[in-house]
Amino acid sequence: MFLRQSKVGIVGGLGPYAGVDILNKVIKYSEVFKDQDHIDVALLSYPSIVSDRTEYIKYGRGENPSIGIIKVISDLKKLGVSHFGIACNTAHSRVILEPVLYRLKYMENPPLFINMIEETFIGIRNDFPNIRNIGVMASEGTVIADTFGEYGRLHGFNIIYPSQDSINLIHEVIYNKKEGLKNDPHNIKASKKIDSVINEFSSMKVEGIILGCTELPLVIEFLKKDLPLIDPGDYLARALIKKTRY
Repeated sequence: MFLRQSKVGIVGGLGPYAGVDILNKVIKYSEVFKDQDHIDVALLSYPSIVSDRTEYIKYGRGENPSIGIIKVISDLKKLGVSHFGIACNTAHSRVILEPVLYRLKYMENPPLFINMIEETFIGIRNDFPNIRNIGVMASEGTVIADTFGEYGRLHGFNIIYPSQDSINLIHEVIYNKKEGLKNDPHNIKASKKIDSVINEFSSMKVEGIILGCTELPLVIEFLKKDLPLIDPGDYLARALIKKTRY
């Protein structure tokens, strides 16, 4: 179903580069001939009001990030968005997403939520029909919450995480204060460390790898391509476009 005269919303700031990346993909994948053909998009990047998702899941520190996310969605609604996505995989974890969906349920004329993780597995089934064993590279919060596992198993996939050492390495690549991707999203030195995790997945008979943190696709061009590298942001952007008539 298409939504007439619709405007796309993106909950950004989780982190800021990730929201911009989703916006860029919406623009990239839209079939247009002139400026006016592009979809109207509202990206709101409010990093200061959304607490760290992994910190909350792992340690229970701070307020639930859902509180800040709801504030962003409320502002997107005021801007007239008809549907929206959240540019963060960890924010789709049950402990964060369920309070968001509850508040949306009681919001007057709420915008439609497009679930990035759900769209990813629908997309994998269509694009890689023979894949069943899927590796996930993600932040510690996403792994602890088993975010991709919960969705993936419902779609008939076997979700595989790397060793704890590799999980720690990925977390360091994302969060390191000097070289982490949240600080420098195009850091080649940091991104090349991920190749060891790809090697580990290859030895585990994994058939494809989900880049399960929205910072990881920012360095996809620098990563080994021994296995299909799957970007959830691609599927979110395409789903946002699909729900739009322009």
